[in-house]
Amino acid sequence: MDPQAKGEAMKTKFFVLSIILVMVLFSVFTQTASVSAQNPATQVQTIQAQTVLSEKDALKNVRVDESSGVATGVLPDLTIKDMCLEVDQTTSAESLRVLLANIGTRSADPFELGIKFIDSSDDTGYWYVDNLIGLNAGEEKWLSYSPRCCGVAPTHRVVKESVKFQAIADPTYLKAYGGYAPPYPVKSRIKESNEGNNSLTFSRAEIRSCKNIGRPTTPKIQTIKPVRP
Repeated sequence: MDPQAKGEAMKTKFFVLSIILVMVLFSVFTQTASVSAQNPATQVQTIQAQTVLSEKDALKNVRVDESSGVATGVLPDLTIKDMCLEVDQTTSAESLRVLLANIGTRSADPFELGIKFIDSSDDTGYWYVDNLIGLNAGEEKWLSYSPRCCGVAPTHRVVKESVKFQAIADPTYLKAYGGYAPPYPVKSRIKESNEGNNSLTFSRAEIRSCKNIGRPTTPKIQTIKPVRP
C-alpha cells in the first residue's frame, strides 16, 4: 500500500473511532441525567427527559407475582389521597407534594411512586420515579418533589412548567437508559386488595396550594366534673 493510501486509511479509522467514542460518551451522559431516586428533602432531584407514556401505554397496575396474602384476603392497598403545590417564598420555586397512603390490612414491601409532569395539552412531558422502602398498613405520608431537567447540569424547573400532574403508586411503565438502548417494561410489584385507586390527577387550575390544606385538629379531651356524693 502506497503511503498516501495508507494515510487515508488511518484517517478513516481515526474518524470511525472518534464517532464511536462520541456515542459512548453520549450514552454515559444520558444515563447520568436519567431519573435518580434521591431523598427529596435533602438533594436535588433530576428527571428523565422523555415523552410521558399515556394510559393506553400500560401505565397501570400489572402485578409481578402473587402475594402470600391473596388466599386470606390480607393485602396492602396503596392510594394517592391528595396533592398540592408548595411555593418557596424566597426563590419562588414550586414543589409538588403528594399524600401517599396504605389503607389496606397488610404492610407494603418496597415499591415505586411514579409522577407524570404534563407540560402541554397533547399529554407530553416528563416522567419521574421515586423508590420507596415500603409503607405500613394504615400509614400515610407527604412526599415532596421539585425535579429539574435535563442533561448533566439540569436547570429546567419541571413543576413550574407543568399544566397537569398525575401520581401513580406502584406503576407499570417503560424505562429507558438513554442512547440507543431500547426501553424495557417495569411492572408493578405489589398485589393489592384494590388496584383501581392507585392514581390521582390534577390540572394546574384544579390543584390547591399546600397552605390551603387544613392540618388535622387536635382532639379535645372531655373533662368530667366530679359529682359530690
